[in-house]
Amino acid sequence: MEIPKRNEVIVLLQEFKATNPWQGKIIERKEKFIFLHKKLNELFGKNVKLDFDIPTRFRRWTNSGNSEWDRVENKIILRGRLSVVTYIHEYFHALDFNQTDAQKGATELFKEVFPEKYEKLLNRMGMLIKE
Repeated sequence: MEIPKRNEVIVLLQEFKATNPWQGKIIERKEKFIFLHKKLNELFGKNVKLDFDIPTRFRRWTNSGNSEWDRVENKIILRGRLSVVTYIHEYFHALDFNQTDAQKGATELFKEVFPEKYEKLLNRMGMLIKE
């Protein structure tokens, strides 16, 4: 599977990594994802929207598995945890990747750009999860 504009995507993900997307309050973390999203839209000439359905302190979700790309609305909705690999996966759907290629591509890029995080995860049927 070939990732379009792979080198440019890696550069953007490295810039995103430098912001430490796991640190900060939810609003700060969302801003980091919005910045990456804007840059990917520019790179691919897309106008994909981004929305969040993130838990409050009263409602905690343990994963991002209900996230989606809504083809009709041309919108990525990140639900549950703010997950880098889930975001990349959903953006690949917006680029018309099928389910398998979106999983493989997102995992491949995550492993390359975030190796220290990848090492701490288990790959269960294509999904990266914490032990």
